[in-house]
Amino acid sequence: MAWLLWASLSILLFRTMGESDLDFAALKPRLEIEQLMADIAKAKAAAVKSALEADELRKPWYVKPAILQPLAAISVAVVAAIVGYSNGWFQTKLESFKIEQTKLLWRWLS
Repeated sequence: MAWLLWASLSILLFRTMGESDLDFAALKPRLEIEQLMADIAKAKAAAVKSALEADELRKPWYVKPAILQPLAAISVAVVAAIVGYSNGWFQTKLESFKIEQTKLLWRWLS
């Protein structure tokens, strides 16, 4: 009785799946081709990556961003200090601090 149930279920399953689903021999080459295409895509991506890395290594050291970014920040700070000193900004701030100091001293003494 159990074998009859199993046989009827397997026949029903084979009929619903169709021939294309059961043809594993035709499916295997298709899967192999897809695998090879994926391997080719990975190899192309690796080649592009290595070419980019080689181009990056060919650049001189002073052109790399790791060198240029700190130099740019230091240059901006030095230029700002020179401009501030030449305009008298630091002298003005020093005088305002001295005035504030004398005001606080007079308040404390009064």
